[in-house]
Amino acid sequence: MDPKDFLALAKELRSRNEAAANRSAISRAYYYAFLSACRYVGRECPIPANAGAYLILPRLLKNCGSEELRDIADGLDKLRAYRNEADYDVDAARPEKGTHVDVCLKMAEQTILDLVSVIRDHVAWNQAVAAMKKYQATIKI
Repeated sequence: MDPKDFLALAKELRSRNEAAANRSAISRAYYYAFLSACRYVGRECPIPANAGAYLILPRLLKNCGSEELRDIADGLDKLRAYRNEADYDVDAARPEKGTHVDVCLKMAEQTILDLVSVIRDHVAWNQAVAAMKKYQATIKI
C-alpha cells in the first residue's frame, strides 16, 4: 500500500466536515507522514514493523546531527500527539474543528516534503544516514 492513499483519504474525510470524519482525517494524516518517513529512512536504517517504530524513527532522526531532521522528528511527534488526541480524547473539541484538521493535513504534507528535501541533498543525507546507523548500533531494536 502507498502511504499517499492515507493522505488522500484524510482529505476526503476532511471534506465531510463532520466530527468523526475530522478526527479520522487527523489520524490518517499522521499515518501518511509516519509511514512515508519510515519508508524513506527504512531504506537506509531498518525500522521494525511493530509498535517500537513509533519510538525508534523519531530517535533516529533526532540523533543524526541534522537540525532539519530533528525538526522533522518533532513534527512527527506533534502529529502523533494530535492523532492520539483525535483517537482517544472524545471530550476534546480541537480534533473536530476544521481549522485544526487543516493544520494537521498541511503539517503531514510539509513533514514529508521537508524529508524529501534533505534526502535530495546527498551530502547531508549521507552524513545523516551514517550518524543514524551509528546511533542505531548503540540501541536495542
